[in-house]
Amino acid sequence: IGGGPAGAFFAIHLLREARRLDRRIDVVIVEKRGPAQPNADRWNCRGCTFCAGGISPRLHQVFEQHGLAVPEEVVQQEIDHVWIQGEWKNLRLRVPTGMRMYTVFRGSLPGRRTGLSGGLDAFLLGEAVKEGARLLSGDVRNIDYTAAGRPTVTLRTLDGEPVSLEASFVAVATGINANGCFHDRPDPLVTSIRRINPAFAPPKFRKAFIFEIDAGEAYLRKHMNREIHFIEYGSKQLALEHTALVPKGRFLTVAMIGKCVDAATLPGDGERIVKEFLNLPQISRILPGIADAPLACVCFPSMAATTAQAAFGDGFAVIGDAVGARLNKDGLYSAHVTAHSLARTVLHDGVDAVSLSKRYGDTIRWLAADNRYGRLVFGFSRVAFGW
Repeated sequence: IGGGPAGAFFAIHLLREARRLDRRIDVVIVEKRGPAQPNADRWNCRGCTFCAGGISPRLHQVFEQHGLAVPEEVVQQEIDHVWIQGEWKNLRLRVPTGMRMYTVFRGSLPGRRTGLSGGLDAFLLGEAVKEGARLLSGDVRNIDYTAAGRPTVTLRTLDGEPVSLEASFVAVATGINANGCFHDRPDPLVTSIRRINPAFAPPKFRKAFIFEIDAGEAYLRKHMNREIHFIEYGSKQLALEHTALVPKGRFLTVAMIGKCVDAATLPGDGERIVKEFLNLPQISRILPGIADAPLACVCFPSMAATTAQAAFGDGFAVIGDAVGARLNKDGLYSAHVTAHSLARTVLHDGVDAVSLSKRYGDTIRWLAADNRYGRLVFGFSRVAFGW
């Protein structure tokens, strides 16, 4: 359920490992977003994926290890250096020799873009289809068990037609931003998961703020040539903890968290934060005149801050952001780790809850421990860069 990176990674690894084991399986990916454009690349789904779009050296190594060659038209900017901007000290870190870091778009936004087929999600979904997965467009409303104990999925297609699929196993890779399905508002899919597994608890989340500016390719090449900046402070009026400036061709993606984002509730809060942020002295030094550039898009997505509890049961498991992600960073790599682990667990150990609790359970426990260390690291760094 879900055709984003977690769902695509799961399908790719599941089908490849099944062939290696000489086992025949049928994989169906249910994705509720339709194509971005009629008669265009059908793997590029419309809408926003709520992501800064950075490919870390570690994730690129994963791509290379598994023979997933990201097309050059998907890569928006190669990154050679990472700047960390503190109140008293700036650090410039070089991407290690022999490793690669770059930026990508994922969905079909911002709308000012051209060439909508060049997204990372479209590439991964297309690779899953090449491996043998079938793509079905529809919105999953319910998961239940048949009388024989097999999971069954009920969905509504884009035409409004109800469809029921019986399966041996269901991987839930919906993310946490799909119609607020993992938020406080009741959602049929989450309600059905809790019905078949009352111990399930989604990850706790935190609000982020992401906006994109049409700054121009020449401008970004001049001021951020092959660089990403992490800003570790804001101002007394704009309380920020962590902000990423990510160049993508002619666009600049800004992703931030902080108390000012947590407190944003009114429709005009996003516009106010953008204006105050772009006029901060540290931003004006890095990007002079950026406040005059046109705004391309704005969103307030949620990001996982903890891991889910009891994220699996007989015949199903939750992966990707819906089970958790590494704190404040590299959610795409986290999606791969959970998807790869679950695929191996399903084929080598079994699909019952006891089998899933071993190998895949270890992965979730690793993710929870990583987040505990992450909170310590970010806490110490905020103190260090604030002194």
